[in-house]
Amino acid sequence: MADRKSAYINVGGGIRFLSADYFVRELEPLGMTMRGFRALCRALGVPMIRIGKTWVVELFAFHTAMRAISRVGAPDFLMPGSDLKSSGYAKRMQHCTDKLDENFYRDNFEIIVGELLATRACHGLPSPKVTVKAARDAAKRLVEFGIQDLPDGAARKKARLAFKKNMKDRAPGKVPSVNADQ
Repeated sequence: MADRKSAYINVGGGIRFLSADYFVRELEPLGMTMRGFRALCRALGVPMIRIGKTWVVELFAFHTAMRAISRVGAPDFLMPGSDLKSSGYAKRMQHCTDKLDENFYRDNFEIIVGELLATRACHGLPSPKVTVKAARDAAKRLVEFGIQDLPDGAARKKARLAFKKNMKDRAPGKVPSVNADQ
């Protein structure tokens, strides 16, 4: 594929795919191969989908997973094929990981999406209106709950519980609202 535009597929409903070849080309100067990219997606828990002769990745899933491993305070992440990973460094060092913790991702999903939106805004990238509204609603709810005054761990726990309640209370097939009172 020649460029990003030819590797991009929009299937509607906010679901967009990008060819794995695009990511491999972008990361090739750092030694990334298709095999390495597939291993990275497995480590992140992001599925790859085969369409015809091309592997594609859903952008939102990939972006949120990358945001989760690159958050301030997160452990160092060793990419598949890195020299330190092959030496067993990650197993010996507690501040390193080679896999995204799915429970951490689920428990902190709202926070990760908020950080992703903030990152996009800092770089001047547009965000879909519905995503911006969801982030504003989440921030408003955090202020209403007074979470900004709570210690960090308590704030995460309260946000996680509110998100889980939202997921439980929603009707099948309905997109969850970030407002706990809906």
